[in-house]
Amino acid sequence: MGFTELINDPIGYLISLLPLIPAILPALILHEVAHGYAAFRLGDPTAKMMGRLSLNPLRHLDPLGTLSMFLIGLGWAKPVPVNPRYFKNPRRDDFLVSIAGITANLMMSIVGCVLMYALVAFSLNSIPAEMWLNADEYLVEVNETLYRVSYTDAYFMAPGMGEYLVQPYLGKVWGFVYEVVVNFAVINVCLAVFNLLPVPPLDGYHVVNDLLLKKSLFAPEKIMRMGQALLLILMFTGWLDKGLNWAVSGLFDAVGHLALAIAGH
Repeated sequence: MGFTELINDPIGYLISLLPLIPAILPALILHEVAHGYAAFRLGDPTAKMMGRLSLNPLRHLDPLGTLSMFLIGLGWAKPVPVNPRYFKNPRRDDFLVSIAGITANLMMSIVGCVLMYALVAFSLNSIPAEMWLNADEYLVEVNETLYRVSYTDAYFMAPGMGEYLVQPYLGKVWGFVYEVVVNFAVINVCLAVFNLLPVPPLDGYHVVNDLLLKKSLFAPEKIMRMGQALLLILMFTGWLDKGLNWAVSGLFDAVGHLALAIAGH
């Protein structure tokens, strides 16, 4: 997915976006709503007065940030305005508001994983008896070729099993739903980890500042520009992708072990 694919195969690229749209929109929107709602509960009515507690995408989406999400897989929404003058305990409340968006993304990633592994389990239960070689291994047909696949593989390779397991045994509609929930889990964990980076203007900077640095709640403009430059360097050197891929792999590995334990394997 990216700019190169858009240029080389615009129709195919647009089709590939279909399972991304219902995954990206709630990830971005609920992140910002969580910030606004936390601020509102802590006494700051700014977000509510500006209509930022709404689930209407038009109130939250930043055109460039949304386009960036589809082109490079990482984007942003319009930041929710927060006025710390309303807070009874500015340092504590700024921390709670900052962590709220990250927490929302982590919770959504867990929901995505649960749905993904549930579909894997339903697919395994739908495999015809003649396709099973034994209790832990079955045959899956890919492009008219039969492959031996283990029961364990179905869980640990879950993010890539839509075409080979879910769609063949549950149908195209559920195959599409599966792609949506996989993207939903991946995008949300990436947004959570990205926002945890202790670099202004990200939420992670507020978290580190509120817990350790104890400086002004908002970074000076010069520090903000330096932070943005650092993020660009991390992005274009590939270090950011490596970190996010590690986080996604870790999430799926952990949930895979949990799913196998629940399944009794």
